[in-house]
Amino acid sequence: MIRHSALIAVFCTAGVCVQAAPASEDAFIAELEKLPNAAFTASIEAAFKESGCVYDFSAGEDPLIKSVATHLAATLGYTGAISQKSIDVVDDLGEDAIDSMMENGNVIVDRAARTARLKDCK
Repeated sequence: MIRHSALIAVFCTAGVCVQAAPASEDAFIAELEKLPNAAFTASIEAAFKESGCVYDFSAGEDPLIKSVATHLAATLGYTGAISQKSIDVVDDLGEDAIDSMMENGNVIVDRAARTARLKDCK
């Protein structure tokens, strides 16, 4: 009797592992819902660094959240479209991570200037 064993590809980056990159936006959202806060924190940090360590909220939060979503997509290996649906999910799921970063002093908000800055960012 011949037995065939299946190889399962596992994709890992930034401490997050998935068996396969999400093939659709719904699959991407399903994987987002499984992520720990640490994955959101890493993507928030990457988004701040990409923006020069300071984010100007005068244009609203969506550009930052979209950047976080883009970093999360890269982490999960997702290459498809990121619609408002995904941005809304990232906003909801990432809220605890950004709140924790503000409470710990890693993100400093200046409400008068409408900016937020990542502490010790270079």
